Amino acid sequence: MIPNRHHHPLVHFEHIYHNDVICLVCNTPCKEDSFRCVPCNYNIHPQCIPLPSIVDYDDHIHPLTLTPSFIAKDGHYYCDICETSRDPDHGVYLCKECSFVAHFLCALGNDNQFMFEASSSQNLEDGSNISQGEIKGREDNSDSVKSNMFGQLRREIEKLEKVVEGIIHNKRHGIQLTEKLKELDERRANTERILRQVKQNFSDY
Repeated sequence: MIPNRHHHPLVHFEHIYHNDVICLVCNTPCKEDSFRCVPCNYNIHPQCIPLPSIVDYDDHIHPLTLTPSFIAKDGHYYCDICETSRDPDHGVYLCKECSFVAHFLCALGNDNQFMFEASSSQNLEDGSNISQGEIKGREDNSDSVKSNMFGQLRREIEKLEKVVEGIIHNKRHGIQLTEKLKELDERRANTERILRQVKQNFSDY
């Protein structure tokens, strides 16, 4: 997938076993079910993708801007909407005019329908981590990624073979080849993209 915030395709990771892989939106670890562009170190939770960059909160005069973290000068860290504590290292909606700060969910309100489940909301607010018993090691994740990439590559090669067979068939029967050649070029480009991703993932691990 390619979100609006990034121009490279992102690879989905079911599990990530590194504490230093941080979501660029909420600034909490990407431990599971996350999207990554490994070469750019671009990491994001699926529930963070639809978050708007700017929101208007009814009870505040200024717009609020999505901010990965905010450390207040007075050292007091709380949400100005729900008045409960917040982590200064986690993402918030911030008023750049008067330093009004709010949790994501508080600023969005009940009328906004985004991809937030109860467990996802908890992870965003408290940065809860996977237990040590769930961590199986970096090698498992690496093997899974490589297997998925080679599976994609194998399927693309099979599609290329079918396109070539179609071109040979059409040529024998004198049929127009323009569309088939166009399809072949598209498949070739897609295969090259997957090969680049395979190379990038191997170099990363």
